[in-house]
Amino acid sequence: MDPFLHQADLLPLVTLQPPVRLLPADDLAAVVRATPVVHDLLRLASAAGEQGAAWPEQGAARPEQGRLWGVAEDSRLIDVRDGTATTGPAVETLTSGPADDVLDTWGDILYSLFSPEADAAALDAGTSTLLMLLSHRDALPVAEIPELTDEAADELAWLRLIRREGSSVSLTPLGTWSALDLFKTLIGQDIPVHGGTAGADAPTLLRALRTYDDDERAEEVRVWLGGRDPARAAEEIADVLLDVSPLSRAVGLTVLLEDLGRPGQEIAAALREVPRLGALIRAREKEDHDVPPAPVDVAWVYADMTVAAMEIGGPAESILQLSGNLDVDDVLNMLGMMTCSDHPYTTPMLRFLIEHHPAPRVASAARVALQRWRGVHVRPPGERGRLPRKPRKPGKTAGAQKRRRR
Repeated sequence: MDPFLHQADLLPLVTLQPPVRLLPADDLAAVVRATPVVHDLLRLASAAGEQGAAWPEQGAARPEQGRLWGVAEDSRLIDVRDGTATTGPAVETLTSGPADDVLDTWGDILYSLFSPEADAAALDAGTSTLLMLLSHRDALPVAEIPELTDEAADELAWLRLIRREGSSVSLTPLGTWSALDLFKTLIGQDIPVHGGTAGADAPTLLRALRTYDDDERAEEVRVWLGGRDPARAAEEIADVLLDVSPLSRAVGLTVLLEDLGRPGQEIAAALREVPRLGALIRAREKEDHDVPPAPVDVAWVYADMTVAAMEIGGPAESILQLSGNLDVDDVLNMLGMMTCSDHPYTTPMLRFLIEHHPAPRVASAARVALQRWRGVHVRPPGERGRLPRKPRKPGKTAGAQKRRRR
């Protein structure tokens, strides 16, 4: 497994978000086409196409529709070439294009509206409000959104992104899609969508399921299964368990044990004989076993569980609780075995303990464990901090050197 494939997932800037439900793309596209801002943009683009509107010289004032003109140009509703404005290709997309393309263009429109170049105030109030409502997943009192001025609320309502409910505001269906798109663009994190794994491969499924609760996960697995044979689906998941991130791996084992019936349980039973995966399954079962686990398995499982918690994100104390909330002595015992670890995320896991564990003894032991682990797994043979011995010249023997020193 490429140890850097999932590094971007470790300690995300924002705690992983639960899935959202969206209207079908065709319904959302119809809402986009009905928004006042799209009507205004299409009229502006049509006028530019009919009249060949001249583009002002650099430094001159834009047309009176200044802000909308900039949005129309950014979203390819208007093209400016050789000083002349013409209708852009996005006009046809908005009027008669496929639903997914309509939504892509809507995303361009929003990004232009809320970007600092378009309106710095809108970025603070509009975008912050949408992201806050997306994270809250319910109506919020206006008093709890300090950035939401009356002007910003009016604009978001005009864009059909929020609805007012007395003294509270909530996202509309289009607002949910728009907040999701802005979240991905600005934060760089995907939020899963219910039903979005239909036809996907196993790694995509497991990545999406990382924040689903039990009922949601079972529902999404049924969507993903579609017409698949459960036994073949279980094999597909098992085949990728060592190639996905630790949190996706934990979800994959849960799917096998709980969501795929007997085929999944039979595959999970066979995995008990697979190095590392078997140890992880036995650790989940929390049962006493006749044969104690090998130190390399103990170290690997502890690293895997800790990194899985790191993927979720949030405060350090929450991550430590999710990773097992072990007593200091238990953690120290684990760290004593860490030199044996062949887990690809051993280094970031130990760095996390060094920087965030509240017990100084643990932080100190993690620092020592990291130094020892690097000495075993990172430095090539011969590089232990000692200069290589100077090679002897041909014909010089140890006996000859001793005689010469006499």
